Amino acid sequence: MRRSISYTYNNLRSKNSPQTNPETVDSKRFNEPFGVTFRIIPLIALRSMHSDWVTAQGDVLDGRAFVFHYKSDIGSGTLLELKISLPRTSSTVHCIGKVIRTRKSLHSSLFCITIEFIKISERGKKMIHGL
Repeated sequence: MRRSISYTYNNLRSKNSPQTNPETVDSKRFNEPFGVTFRIIPLIALRSMHSDWVTAQGDVLDGRAFVFHYKSDIGSGTLLELKISLPRTSSTVHCIGKVIRTRKSLHSSLFCITIEFIKISERGKKMIHGL
């Protein structure tokens, strides 16, 4: 499964858009399992916040984006409120992310979801870089 995840992440980073240009992305990368808890932020027109937090497992993380695995497809462009449990520490980073890519895993029934941080504190970035 790691092979398809790396493929997904590397494809994301190789595209030459302002969001994913390899020259604008911090190259420090963390490649160990970590916990992710999230909930979908609905469109304002829906006027209701889905209050159930969902847990998933991530395994590729850097200061701009990360990949996690989930049982369902989450549409591209979906906003998520996130709590990332950093491994080797008891720290949790709270942030907002946007789904920029979803791909069905070739080796399991899970989906590989790529998230770009759209709101993360400087402290959160430093905690990720410290891994």
